[in-house]
Amino acid sequence: MVLIKLAVILAVIVAILCFRKPLYIAIIAGIVVSVALFGIDISTSLSLVWRGFSNPETLTVLAGLYTITYLQRMLEKRDQLRMAQKDLDDIFHNRRINASLAPIFIGLLPSAAAVNICAEIVENATGDCLDKDEKSFVTSYFRHIPESFLPTYPSVLLLVGLSGVAMSGFVVGMLPLVVALFVLGYVFYLRKVPKKEDNNPDSESIGKSKACLNLLSHLWPLFLIVVLIIAFNMEIYIAVAISIVLSAIVYKFNGKELVTFIGTAFEFQMLLNSALVMVFREFIQESGAMVALPDALSFLPVPLPIIFAIIFFIGALMIGNNAIVAMTTTLAFTVIPDGGLPLAILLMAFTYAAMQLSPTHYCIFVALDYFKADFVGIVKKTVLPILCFLVVTVLYYFLLAAIF
Repeated sequence: MVLIKLAVILAVIVAILCFRKPLYIAIIAGIVVSVALFGIDISTSLSLVWRGFSNPETLTVLAGLYTITYLQRMLEKRDQLRMAQKDLDDIFHNRRINASLAPIFIGLLPSAAAVNICAEIVENATGDCLDKDEKSFVTSYFRHIPESFLPTYPSVLLLVGLSGVAMSGFVVGMLPLVVALFVLGYVFYLRKVPKKEDNNPDSESIGKSKACLNLLSHLWPLFLIVVLIIAFNMEIYIAVAISIVLSAIVYKFNGKELVTFIGTAFEFQMLLNSALVMVFREFIQESGAMVALPDALSFLPVPLPIIFAIIFFIGALMIGNNAIVAMTTTLAFTVIPDGGLPLAILLMAFTYAAMQLSPTHYCIFVALDYFKADFVGIVKKTVLPILCFLVVTVLYYFLLAAIF
């Protein structure tokens, strides 16, 4: 029954998105249906709404979104992103690499607003070679590859910490799947983009070393944020605030410009969507549906690790990667005590895959808003690469399980 209820909730959200309604309307409908199906009373519902809007994780997400958008406005004003695109051309002379490597690097920033920066670079690199749905896919897909294995993301830290697997072993063990993700994205879409930039005849005149220095000079605010997060374990909004202050000094912004950015960086719909997704997560957690999933899936004639992988997939689809990892990792490794590294890799890979299809993944909608695309379009472009990735993941898991 719990599977049917979750399917109904997901179907309602997707159906509303199919009619090209905003994400916040779809999420509100999902919350209403959750209340009805799981019998959550009014007082509890009001408490969950307040908790979803006010909990520290939500406030951190919103602060990160706003500050990254503010920094993006600053970089755009000084033309730094366009010049960074030129630097990438000078380094690689390859539009495919520009469209994939830049989002991967910027994906080190754990903020949905960074997707806008990726989208601009993807737009410049791909031109008319990809349609808007394909550009949305490339932006979101490659931007999230780091989220599958790097410890700059809470889901990785949580999974590794709760499973007891060594971080170094996990990162190294994930690398073959990271390569698989890159190859699949390349084969399905990036190969449509010509390697060379036809309209940049001077690109060969600059040496690679100088181009690398130029790239550093144009994107140093982003490099700085990554260093502050990794080296000093800073919250994203604090690291970005430091970068904003230094950028204001280095790029000599005046007070009027900085005040203008306060308004232009406030993208109400993006912030509202993000907050409502966090509220929706509270309702699904309150329903107990995630806790009931192991029993609900016990009838499947597949090995237990695969059942847990499916649980993580469904959970990430409904409430996001951080929530399902925090709720279910301990249970998975209690039920499968010898799961070790192979199980950790399997669960994280399925979690990553689900996030690329989830209607509650607000990063996807940032890309969709940029390219004026719709959710159904990007899902159609994403399903086949993700299915291929899941097949590769399962085969890789059984190989690791045999070795370990």
